[in-house]
This record gives sequence, structure tokens and C-alpha cells, in this order.
Amino acid sequence: MAEKKVLMITQTVCPYCDRAKMVLNHALEGKYNDQIELLVREDDQKRFDQLKQNTNS
Repeated sequence: MAEKKVLMITQTVCPYCDRAKMVLNHALEGKYNDQIELLVREDDQKRFDQLKQNTNS
């Protein structure tokens, strides 16, 4: 498996996230899915908080 180059942070209820996933999976036919790691906020709140803290520094 290729190393993930992009981290896409999403939420379970987010129309913008849904739109982005639709573009990746349908319009781009999943071409870049092997390069994108999806982080769903509600699935890993601890990691989300760490990333948020690092970004705000």
C-alpha cells in the first residue's frame, strides 16, 4: 500500500465533507483514494484534538 500523502478530516454530519467524498469517489473515480487518509472526527476525537492543537500553535 502506498504512503498516504493527504489527511482529509471529516465529520459524520457535514454536507461539505460529503460533497468532497463524492468528488473523490465518483468524479475522480477513486483515482487518489490510495493517497488519502480519512479521519472522521467522531471516530477518533483524541487524534482530531491533537491535530487541532498542533495547527493552532
